[in-house]
Amino acid sequence: MKRLARAAAPAFLALAALLPLAGCTASPTRPPTPSPHPRTQSQLREEAESKLTHSPTRALHWTGPVQGPSMLPTTKLAVQKGKPYVIEAACAGSGTFEFSWKSRSTHSGTPHVTCGGTALRYPFVGGDLLSFTFETWKPAAGVLTWQVVPGDA
Repeated sequence: MKRLARAAAPAFLALAALLPLAGCTASPTRPPTPSPHPRTQSQLREEAESKLTHSPTRALHWTGPVQGPSMLPTTKLAVQKGKPYVIEAACAGSGTFEFSWKSRSTHSGTPHVTCGGTALRYPFVGGDLLSFTFETWKPAAGVLTWQVVPGDA
């Protein structure tokens, strides 16, 4: 009887070790989904600039990286008075920018540039718009580009 008990002990211990798993269901393990590689500054720049009108006669142009909450320096305009222009702006990456400006005439509204969205196009007449800037409305991580091009009246 003692021999039987000694022989049964290892089998009992092995069975006892497996019993807690009896009610568990195991799901097959899957490798983690690969995360997309972050885009480079040059890829973001190319994406943002592709949304602007390709004009050989642009009056002003700026492209640069923007990180976190920030306000870009104010740009003062010196364009021909009475001539129509358009400010175009686009962003690649993430975030939203608020376009604000000072002009001689009254204006309303606050246009926004959303990264990954369409380009902002703001028409104005030379001599009326004095200056403008972009400020992050939702913290940004990407590239903002803007240009001033001749427009239609």
